[in-house]
Amino acid sequence: MEKIERMHWLYGLDPGRRCSECSRLEWIHAGGQTVCKCAIYGVAPGAATDWSGDWEACGMRNRSYAGVKIQTLEPDGTKASPAP
Repeated sequence: MEKIERMHWLYGLDPGRRCSECSRLEWIHAGGQTVCKCAIYGVAPGAATDWSGDWEACGMRNRSYAGVKIQTLEPDGTKASPAP
């Protein structure tokens, strides 16, 4: 499941809206590049958490969130165990 598909599956869609309109989208400047990261999905170094502002927004657009970062969840919603 793709990153944005996981967010849509968990939180639904916000039709007609884009991730670029969300206050939870972070712009990270590093190494001469600017990349987007979704604070709800999780922010980590590398492309695994890179985000596109052009994606259709999920139902969490502009909402606060204090839960576990989505990238740390298994597809069934349980928390991923750390690598040995």
